[in-house]
Amino acid sequence: LPQQPHYVWSDQFGLRLQVVGSPRPCDPFALEGDNDSFAVRYLDQAGGTRAALLANRPLEAAALRRELQTIDALVAA
Repeated sequence: LPQQPHYVWSDQFGLRLQVVGSPRPCDPFALEGDNDSFAVRYLDQAGGTRAALLANRPLEAAALRRELQTIDALVAA
């Protein structure tokens, strides 16, 4: 089985926070959304998402987990 991307979630102050992948402090990022639902996407050198912090976006978290798993499998091959 392909390795699963890192994943953690927590419910805090009315937000479902989910971290997918392994963000690094030096990664550039893109922010979208508002106070109730947002995404911080950590980008690789090509501009693709390598990790994300998501708030109240469970469908995006599931899709990103699958996407990162597929990318990791292709890189490992």
